[in-house]
Amino acid sequence: MPPSRMHSIDEVRLKRILKEGHGASWREYNRTHLTRIYPGGLRVRSDNYNPLLAWSLGNQMVALNFQKDESAMYLNRGRFRQNGHCGYVLKPAAVMGDRPPPKTPRRMRIRVLSGSCLPKIKLVKKGESVDTYIVLKLYDIMIKNGKEKTYTSKRSTEIVCGNGFSPVWDETKTAACTFSVNRPDVAMLEVKILCRATLDSVRNIATKVCDVANKVQNVAKKESGLHVIGVSTYPISCLRQGYRSLKFCDKNGCRTGLINFARLLVKVEM
Repeated sequence: MPPSRMHSIDEVRLKRILKEGHGASWREYNRTHLTRIYPGGLRVRSDNYNPLLAWSLGNQMVALNFQKDESAMYLNRGRFRQNGHCGYVLKPAAVMGDRPPPKTPRRMRIRVLSGSCLPKIKLVKKGESVDTYIVLKLYDIMIKNGKEKTYTSKRSTEIVCGNGFSPVWDETKTAACTFSVNRPDVAMLEVKILCRATLDSVRNIATKVCDVANKVQNVAKKESGLHVIGVSTYPISCLRQGYRSLKFCDKNGCRTGLINFARLLVKVEM
């Protein structure tokens, strides 16, 4: 087929190609042809598939549903932040076939030290504090039974109670998070700041909206729990060793307002 032809297939057909054992042929095809992957037709809720597998196979255009901000959108923003969001990134040498992927996993250790200027969520009143913790999630590619598939590995720190503005995790047992990275050229790391809102704070807000006692309890039960303060995603190939200060966006991908001042101090070892 001439290189001027472009293929456009959905995620279901891409999984079928891998299931039939044609992953290497598809990657070789993508060296000289343009391909586009798009969400399956059954995703009526506008959710997304994991784009990491399509990127690892060399697909140039990986389309996503932008209606929802979730992990797939976080990965998409992180993938293109390595070139200043100019619109494209070059394929890694292993994806292009110029260099074989590493045979042994690479060990990556991230120690979460402290946070600074972490904003409160809207459910918390002025003067009240929140309980914060960090979740690190690795998105990577693994080979199982000769076929490539995505997998995730998650680590989390302990919850720091009563200090949501400048929490410190350095002295806790879960501050150090270790991962084994199979494909550092395409793998990505998601760093998420979460907080646990107190039930009293939520009940005070719910009381202003609901007059009936049982409605107040239902709203409080629904809204209390874990809430996202900020999210940031990084390609593993762009991580540098040493002490690093991480910036964050809110869950909608914006870096305006108080989230622009939020920082997380970590130590990266690879």
